[in-house]
Amino acid sequence: MENATTTPSTLTMGIDLGGRHNHLCVLDETGTVIEEGRIPTTPGAFRRRFAGLPRTRIALEVGTHSPWLSTLLSDLGHEVLVANPRKRRMIFRNDSQNDRCDAEQLARVARMDPSLLCPIEHRGRQARVDLAVLRSRDSLVAARTRLVNHVRGTLKAFGLRAKTCSTASFDKQAPDVIPAELQPAFAAIVATIGVLTTTIREYDSDVRIARTTRPSVIAARILRRPPQRGQRRTTTRKTRVSSSAHACRPHASDREVPAA
Repeated sequence: MENATTTPSTLTMGIDLGGRHNHLCVLDETGTVIEEGRIPTTPGAFRRRFAGLPRTRIALEVGTHSPWLSTLLSDLGHEVLVANPRKRRMIFRNDSQNDRCDAEQLARVARMDPSLLCPIEHRGRQARVDLAVLRSRDSLVAARTRLVNHVRGTLKAFGLRAKTCSTASFDKQAPDVIPAELQPAFAAIVATIGVLTTTIREYDSDVRIARTTRPSVIAARILRRPPQRGQRRTTTRKTRVSSSAHACRPHASDREVPAA
């Protein structure tokens, strides 16, 4: 099937994203609801539904599936608006919202004044791949820290204390203070800590290479190191947006704000 034509949008659609299914609402040029329904959350289902459809203005909200879905719909020739969830909550004050109602509200705001949605623009695919690498490394570091703390805490309950050392060298230092009676409890955990340390170093190597080959992408988020004593570690989920949260200008300079 062919992609949508480049003629101006006469249809407006709101899609409320879900894990397995998505609710959609289609308005004609007069604002009349001409279609409501559900569609599975798969690329194949969306291609079959939207390929060949006349160019449509489609509004959806930021979510787990919005990065790939907005790219897919844009590639099919549609006008896609990814609504800033913070601004959307300022517009809609309906306590009885449901998926069907949300889809219609998105469609009506997109039809009347798209700028009210303060549409965002997701990172490119390669940037999301790089960010996935960094987040995977963070997950490994967090898992290693939990295991190290478990071993240290349990040893204290037996009147023992592990040597002061970095988490990266813990698997080499800990066996010296673990008594034989606790080997069944800790042997596998200490070995796992060692495997995690090796894997984290491999991730570090990949990130350093990526910084060299794609500095503009990696510069947005550096490889995090453990905070120095007295510093606080803060972590936030972030989504790349292309509008100022205050000026609410669509397609302005890139900025990062916490995702909903």
